This record gives sequence, structure tokens and C-alpha cells, in this order.
Amino acid sequence: MVKYAQNELFSITDFTKQIGSAVSNIKEHTLEKIGILKNNKLEAVVISTDEYECLKELEEQVSLAEHSSIYDALQERRELPLSEYMEIGYFVPKIFKEEFEKFTQELQKKRKRELLQKVLKASRKDVIEEGTVSDGIA
Repeated sequence: MVKYAQNELFSITDFTKQIGSAVSNIKEHTLEKIGILKNNKLEAVVISTDEYECLKELEEQVSLAEHSSIYDALQERRELPLSEYMEIGYFVPKIFKEEFEKFTQELQKKRKRELLQKVLKASRKDVIEEGTVSDGIA
């Protein structure tokens, strides 16, 4: 969370009254930023155009880096021959075979456990007494 010095916070009323000097302080770097408060809640921040442009450039670089890493991952997959994949309704690289098999086994165990719990719950509701026939439905 960004911290503000007391002289960097202005109520919206004070800011509108002192806008000329506030902008000068930002431009001359006397103040790094100005927080504008409305009902004692931070509503906006004023920064210099230099600072704003640096932030936008940084944002663009981060965005490009994210897109670049996604592109690189896709390129790696394209370069991996199809023979290096296992088909199980969709393709999984063979290098993940052990991890994937372990995952699917755990998933099957979980599903079996849930199914057995449902059967147990149903059997408690629909008890089969000696000499009766039941369909297992309550």
C-alpha cells in the first residue's frame, strides 16, 4: 500500500482552491504525488506527466513480457513432436506422464470414495430388512 505524507493529502475542496500551487509542486518535484480525499477517503492521485509516462511504459513492458512468455510456451509446444504426447481425449506431453497418471489415480480414488459415501448414505435411509426386497431408493 502506498503511504502518503500529511502534506501530500488534500481534501477535494482544498485541492480545487490550491490547484495552481499543487500542480507546481508536482511539476517541480517538491511533492512526488498528491492524494485527493473525498469524505476522508482517497479518491484520486495526481502525479507528474513524467511519472505517469514512466508508469505507462512499465505497464507496457510487463504486458509485453507476459505475452512473450505465453508465446514462448506455445512455440515450445509447437516444436514438440506429436509422438511426444499421449492422447487421452486431449494431448498431454509424455514428460508429464507419471505426474498425470498419479493425478488421475487420485481423482479416481476420490470419485470412488464419494460414490461409496453416497451408497452408504442411501443404504442408511433405505434399510433392507430380512425377508424384504429393496431397490436401494429411498
